[in-house]
Amino acid sequence: MADQFVAKLVAGDVKTASGMVSSSARAPVLKNLRAGKMDKNYWKQALQGAQRQGVARAIRRDRIVTLINSQGQTIRITLRKGRSYEVYSLAVSKLKSKTKTKAKTRTKARTKTSSSRRRRQ
Repeated sequence: MADQFVAKLVAGDVKTASGMVSSSARAPVLKNLRAGKMDKNYWKQALQGAQRQGVARAIRRDRIVTLINSQGQTIRITLRKGRSYEVYSLAVSKLKSKTKTKAKTRTKARTKTSSSRRRRQ
């Protein structure tokens, strides 16, 4: 369902995609999509090259699908079960780079060891 939703938006089929959105959707972006106020280019930019990351997680009535787009942003789509699964929530967040955090910890480790060497002398 989430894959179909993303495919419809990237293809520019906003009308069909808006039918997949729940009437009780919380996100303003989804509310605007249902109302037909959103621009097609907005969705193409946000969902460009979106690939599914692992399996959907199940939490009560919801299924949470995680995607990563070409810009390295994480997109979380929440599907809520009614008669069928409908898009309930959509969140976009920035993916943190793992290499930067490793480099920072290495630098911290070096400073700790060098300061402990100074104390010994």
